[in-house]
Amino acid sequence: PPAACAPPPPRRHAALLLLQATPAMFLVPPPGRPGLSFVPDCAIRILNPGLEWQRRTGKSHSDCLRFKDMAMTRETRNMLIGEVLGTYLITLIGTGVVATAVLTGAQVGLGQVAAVWWAGVTIAIFVSRPLGVAHLNPAVTISMATLGNFQWNLVASAILAQLAGAVLAGVTVALAFGSLLDRFLTSKGLSIGAPGSQVGAMVFGEYFPNPAMFGTGPDAYAVISPVGATIVEAFGTAILVFAIIRLTDPRSRVPDWLAPILIGLVVATLINLFAPLTQAAWNPARDLGPRLVAWAIGFGDVAIPGPRGEVFVYIVGPVFGGIAGGLAAKALEAISARQGKEESQ
Repeated sequence: PPAACAPPPPRRHAALLLLQATPAMFLVPPPGRPGLSFVPDCAIRILNPGLEWQRRTGKSHSDCLRFKDMAMTRETRNMLIGEVLGTYLITLIGTGVVATAVLTGAQVGLGQVAAVWWAGVTIAIFVSRPLGVAHLNPAVTISMATLGNFQWNLVASAILAQLAGAVLAGVTVALAFGSLLDRFLTSKGLSIGAPGSQVGAMVFGEYFPNPAMFGTGPDAYAVISPVGATIVEAFGTAILVFAIIRLTDPRSRVPDWLAPILIGLVVATLINLFAPLTQAAWNPARDLGPRLVAWAIGFGDVAIPGPRGEVFVYIVGPVFGGIAGGLAAKALEAISARQGKEESQ
């Protein structure tokens, strides 16, 4: 090909590949470019360099590497920062209270743990809401996008931001409670990653049934199956998303300052109801982020995929449950609107 269209040197190839590993930059469409078309075009440029690429796309080599073209809007950047911060707070406070309950016995009963979760969710929403959407949960983000209330091209970036916040929270908990975790497992005659060490790994990710209540092994596993756990997680998440949509709908007349408190109360209520069965995740990022940390510090297969495939249960259940809850809220909204029209006539 002509020199003007020659492939960039390997150094620039590597730089572009590194940039493409940052989804928050590439999955948000640059100004004036629709959807995700820019990313595949740049990928074509790497795989098929030369004049043909330039004819097909109308872009020069520098188009793929021009930072100003790829800059996200301030609103999007703030939204992603809010998702990282809010999910960090939810996960830190939530996994932190589980850690203190399991490893030290500081909390007495499920109600106290649920109360701290209530506070954590409420605080996280209040802190992150001024920055953006305050979803703080991939199940909520996907549900909102399904309903048309959130842009699909921002979904992957938002979820990655949520996961990043949850991982950071998991790291914080591991650093803060690592010595207590070792001491706890030793007192049980266990080591990190050994069969049965879910009783310690539950500080990070969820297991079914709750290992602190039922232990591990065949007798415990008879309490609930993987399918049953997936259904419970879907059902709980459906209720949560339904409540979020209804509580934040202006027609519900819930004061703006009260909605985060009530959403936290919904989470606490669901924990009290279902935590004995599944530990009540309702949030794939809250489970997967700390679970990745547990895997990294030595829990291995006990963390991922988990003795019963837990990693899949706590992703599939909440995602589909969130969509169902969103659709139910949408259906109720349509019924209310129709009823309002009939009354006005």
